[in-house]
Amino acid sequence: MLMVDDELYKDTGYTCSAMRCGTPDGQINSSVERSEIPSKNDQSNFGQGYDYQYWVDNFILVDFQNKKNPELFLKEGVTLDGIPEYVANMKAIIKETVKDSPTIKVQVIEVPEMFGYQNDNFPNNNMNSLIEIPLDNLVSQENAYDEDYLNSLIGKEIKLYFDGDYIELKAGKLKTVYQIDLLK
Repeated sequence: MLMVDDELYKDTGYTCSAMRCGTPDGQINSSVERSEIPSKNDQSNFGQGYDYQYWVDNFILVDFQNKKNPELFLKEGVTLDGIPEYVANMKAIIKETVKDSPTIKVQVIEVPEMFGYQNDNFPNNNMNSLIEIPLDNLVSQENAYDEDYLNSLIGKEIKLYFDGDYIELKAGKLKTVYQIDLLK
């Protein structure tokens, strides 16, 4: 939890992958115990020395310096309705299942411009390359190894939300996938 401008913000558990200016608006300069609620501005209950940046729609970004993308914090009392649009996402088509593994390979068909992965900026300059993703957030565990079920997914369109890790994307294997929505 974090207090900025007399408002409390809670960690959403998501990272923000949208392009931004990168200039911090402030820094967390004091901290309380993890079990306590911050009571003064620029104070958190997770440590100090971290830069933050005002974002949009009641969000603040906190740069934890050991992560590629900053964490999204939402103003206390504001309800989060689904995954925020600033979390890296893309549409893809399921192309292959991976035998004896709870993963699938997908081909990306659309990436929102705000993430800067467009066409020739896309890793390896090729949106046609396959990316391996875990099935954890698409199928129940009992279906994860059901070959008939997995084969029925081939050709289906999905929208997946992930942590925006460009290195993983470039390597063709995403590890942190928040959610996968089956579209068609």
